[in-house]
Amino acid sequence: MFSMPKLTLVVKNLLIINALFFVSYMSFGREMYDLLASHWIENPLFKPWQLITHFFMHGDLGHIFKNMLMLFFIGTFLESMWGAKKFLQYYLFCGLVGYIIYMIIQYVLLQYHGQFLSDEVIALAVESKYIPGNIHSESYIRLFNTSLVGASGAIFGIITALWMTVPNQEVYVMFIPIPVKIKYVSMFLLMYEIYNQMNQSAGDNVSHLGHLSGMLAGFLLIKYWEKKGNSNNFQHFR
Repeated sequence: MFSMPKLTLVVKNLLIINALFFVSYMSFGREMYDLLASHWIENPLFKPWQLITHFFMHGDLGHIFKNMLMLFFIGTFLESMWGAKKFLQYYLFCGLVGYIIYMIIQYVLLQYHGQFLSDEVIALAVESKYIPGNIHSESYIRLFNTSLVGASGAIFGIITALWMTVPNQEVYVMFIPIPVKIKYVSMFLLMYEIYNQMNQSAGDNVSHLGHLSGMLAGFLLIKYWEKKGNSNNFQHFR
């Protein structure tokens, strides 16, 4: 069962960088957010550096607190087992590749909804103007204009690493008085994210697709490491 982890080098620096970005956003407001958050590539606000900067940005205090808490507990465990270099590679891979997967899926969804819309309606959607009652217009607006921020893709990637390497390790989960195996917690999170992505409401500003993309990226990298015989997958914990 997990005990209070000792802060490791990479996790410590990631916590500091995320905190600095959040303080900058709180200090300079929307302009800083638009500059560093990720926007759809055809959106006028898109800039190439957002590929990196977006997963150090967070929308509010609750958002950064939850992500950094998971980074502290899960990240320190993985870094202690894998080493700093391998953990950093994995974390960045989940963030970057998860983002690429997210953008590919976003492109497919834009194309899907766009085929039901005229050029005039698409032009209105780009300006956040939609036809009331037209679900394709509303979806196109959300996909085109919604920005992506947060380390959640990388965080869900490290959750996947726990699932794949120490599935039978027991942890305490909030509001559950008994320890639960990681494989059950992770499976619940996966199902929860899939359900919410499939049933996402207009007021839901959580990027469930980004979470799932990070999990997929982590899954692919660990499978690659296992194939290469370089997984360090903690078989003694299983």
